[in-house]
Amino acid sequence: MSEVVETTAIDRTIADVTEKYIQLRNRKAEMDAEHKKKMEAINSAMDRCEAYLLNTLNGMGVDSVKTPAGTVFTKVASSATVADWPMLLEFVKRNELWAVLKKDVAKSVVQEYRDEHNDLPPGINWSETRVLSIRKPT
Repeated sequence: MSEVVETTAIDRTIADVTEKYIQLRNRKAEMDAEHKKKMEAINSAMDRCEAYLLNTLNGMGVDSVKTPAGTVFTKVASSATVADWPMLLEFVKRNELWAVLKKDVAKSVVQEYRDEHNDLPPGINWSETRVLSIRKPT
């Protein structure tokens, strides 16, 4: 199905719908940019409010303050990233702590393996779905 078919006068509908789709996509991008621009001032003001409130709570030595306008409170946001893969993998193997790792694979590496070996690595599922792409005329 890699054949490209030129539209004819008989099948102008595809061209019309394609043109409409591109117009809508362009308008959507414009609106997203406008929205992002409008949100900059609001996000900046919210960031300043958060900084003030966090600094104030830290200065008071408290975790929360209840006011008539609402309750302000702190919580701990955690993050775990890998600093040294070989060290982590050795630790995981030695302690059989496989739950530390996510059950995910790098699609690009699997695709390279598939292309090179005409097969998938064991335990990997692969699916492909035909999707529609639309580009403006050149």
